[in-house]
Amino acid sequence: MVDFVLLVQVGDWSQDGSWEQVARVDCAGGRCHIHPPESPDEHKLIHRLDTVDDVEIAYRAANSIAMTVAAMIRDRRS
Repeated sequence: MVDFVLLVQVGDWSQDGSWEQVARVDCAGGRCHIHPPESPDEHKLIHRLDTVDDVEIAYRAANSIAMTVAAMIRDRRS
């Protein structure tokens, strides 16, 4: 079994230099899913992990989602 976690975090350099998690993608129970920032206890399915190939597919989809979230945050701050 292969698991992975992708986190999108933002640093608060004006305060204490802490990091805030704004998105989390992880695997559990044979599923890759994202925990939305507005509801971290909930999750939205990205892809089922039934085969080794599914892990690659899920990782690519998860990475794309994480990069999109990061770009939205970057663009909002500039």
